[in-house]
Amino acid sequence: MFYQVLLTALTVQCLHVSSQELCSLPTKPCKSRVETKDEAGNLVDDVYYAECRCRNGVVCPEFNVTHKMVSVDLPARRGTMTMNLIFCETSQPVRYCNHLELALLLSGNVVPTHLEQTRTCRCPDNDVYYPLQTSYQQYRPFVWHVCKSHLAVCSRHQSCSRQSANLQVNTCRCPQGYTCTAIGDSTACTQVPAPR
Repeated sequence: MFYQVLLTALTVQCLHVSSQELCSLPTKPCKSRVETKDEAGNLVDDVYYAECRCRNGVVCPEFNVTHKMVSVDLPARRGTMTMNLIFCETSQPVRYCNHLELALLLSGNVVPTHLEQTRTCRCPDNDVYYPLQTSYQQYRPFVWHVCKSHLAVCSRHQSCSRQSANLQVNTCRCPQGYTCTAIGDSTACTQVPAPR
């Protein structure tokens, strides 16, 4: 439900955010992008938006500066969708995260791009952050992330998340080509229909 409006919100934000604004906090990214790739790994969409300017004459880094970038896995209908957040200062802690340890907490008015706390661990190289739990406080989403490799792939008949009015908890992650879908009072991984 939340991620269905995410790309629309990102596109709107891309059009309306001024690149002249100074970054208010070191936890606010200076720019972001969402990359969508098909099942073969080919880039099919690339949405970019500027958040703010770094302070003290620092130039907002490029997306190849990995120690200043956080990559977050987003649910995708087909292929993969990754949101990359670039920060003015180094964002990667030295210590690797323990199994299912909270690695990242993001919040935002519509798009969760604000780091809510100082990070104490990081995911292994080539791993991305995966949403474990989303809660809503006065319609503002707070999304807790773990390392994607730490969350097991759902088995065939396993419920993929638990949901209530203000809370969604992912119990596992759906395999490639499947998405977590509400079915009555439960959820299940359902196969994404092939394009027509």
